[in-house]
Amino acid sequence: MADVPFTYLIRCSSLDRVQAEKRDPDGNLLGQPSGPLGYHGRPRAHINNFVTRAAAGALTGSEPTKLGELLFDALLGPELSTDFFSFYESARRLETPVRIGLEIDERVVPEVAGLPWEFMHASVKSGHGTIWLATAPDLVVSRRPAHWTEPPRIELAAGERLRILLAVAAPDRDEAGPLGAVKYEEVWAALQSLQRTQSKNIELLDLVLPATVRSLDTALERRPHIFHLVAHGRLSGSNAQIALVDPALGSADWTDAERFGDLFNRYRPGVVLLQACEGAAQSPSKAFSSLASQLVEQDVPVVVAMQYDVSNSTAKKFALEFYNRLAEEDPVDKAAQEGRRQIALGPLGYKSRDFATPVLFMRAPDGILFERAGTPGPKGASVSRPRNVWDPQPRPIAFEQLIELDRLVAGVTMVPEELRRLYRMYAPFGPPLPRDEPGAEDALPRMLAWLAEIGPLTDGTVPILRVVEHIRQAQVQDETTKDAIRSWVTMMAQHLHATPPDESPPAIEAVDGKFGLPSPV
Repeated sequence: MADVPFTYLIRCSSLDRVQAEKRDPDGNLLGQPSGPLGYHGRPRAHINNFVTRAAAGALTGSEPTKLGELLFDALLGPELSTDFFSFYESARRLETPVRIGLEIDERVVPEVAGLPWEFMHASVKSGHGTIWLATAPDLVVSRRPAHWTEPPRIELAAGERLRILLAVAAPDRDEAGPLGAVKYEEVWAALQSLQRTQSKNIELLDLVLPATVRSLDTALERRPHIFHLVAHGRLSGSNAQIALVDPALGSADWTDAERFGDLFNRYRPGVVLLQACEGAAQSPSKAFSSLASQLVEQDVPVVVAMQYDVSNSTAKKFALEFYNRLAEEDPVDKAAQEGRRQIALGPLGYKSRDFATPVLFMRAPDGILFERAGTPGPKGASVSRPRNVWDPQPRPIAFEQLIELDRLVAGVTMVPEELRRLYRMYAPFGPPLPRDEPGAEDALPRMLAWLAEIGPLTDGTVPILRVVEHIRQAQVQDETTKDAIRSWVTMMAQHLHATPPDESPPAIEAVDGKFGLPSPV
């Protein structure tokens, strides 16, 4: 599979519209389609009912599937879903993944931001098979703050290992009475095992137990790259809080997001993982009540938080896959995607909320957090880029495809469905084609103009720029010229089939003269 993914960024900053942004692996803008947000009326009531059941751990059977379909339809709807599937299928044909970013403005639409989008599911009725967006191996899903700056990458010295810090806050009670036990032993044992198997890449720091404000402040002096906290969490009114330990009493020191985030003014790890009951829950009455989003706002590059309380075994399964892939220098969103997938591959599959529990908040647009020293980098620095797990491959447009394009294009002004299909197949990331309606007459020239921008191609193809220009001329010239163009294309195709690889096709000017065509400017 190619290394650098395409990007489908979904923005929502109102209760009415959703705006998408499509980019290729080089970052070139491919389109900005939009559609209505379907979180109103009956769909909203159904979603909220399932969300309440998910929070209570009561989803069973096909209910996660139904919730996922409702969320998918609400965010993408008929218009954007058609665009997304076309984009996704085109990327799949190129064996290239798609990075999905959810940029939902918590300040404006906090209730929408707080929905469990990791459940999103495209049903079989869509015609594209069943797709769970947050676990599909050729997708990566993350959430992004609406207002953010790209963090600098963290440079690792030659031979430096990723430092992981596990902290456990296990107070025995709070003002309301006893608190449940915080089970961490299975996760700690798994991290110790991971250090043994990844001894060259991972350094496990001493366990912090109990996690108090002071002990965490001291531990952060060790400059961990990854900070993993196991603790109780709650929403107190509209404020998210996490239960650290009062060192004098052993009881809960309920710490709000602002105070907790202040700890990272000493040192900001690259990744913070919050294994807490409500660490990723949003309060509909206040935009920045979530601990996770608060940390991202305080410049922590990546925060993984659990939307729901999670069993120790499930947390272990996710953490092992996530940290192992980070140690192998995978992008962080791919690591999280694979971690969720490992949960989904378990016995409960998609019949519980577990697979959708890990939520990734990310400010790194390409998912790459760390740079390792070793090869020359900018300004003479000795820095090498992390190993990419998707590397784009050039895919020239075959000449036979141009023949079919010519056959379909000659003599038409409107865009027939057959040409739409061919265009989506061979030029999937060009401008979208409008439906045949008044005002759509320029759709075909615009499509051809985009193809022309590709420029000359080699490796079994002819200069596409000249071919496209002649086809464009066919829109305004007489039938004799159109027949000449078709003959020209056919002759070129026959020559390509008959010519050894080390020979060149006839000069384009000679072909132009043979058929009396003016040379394109």
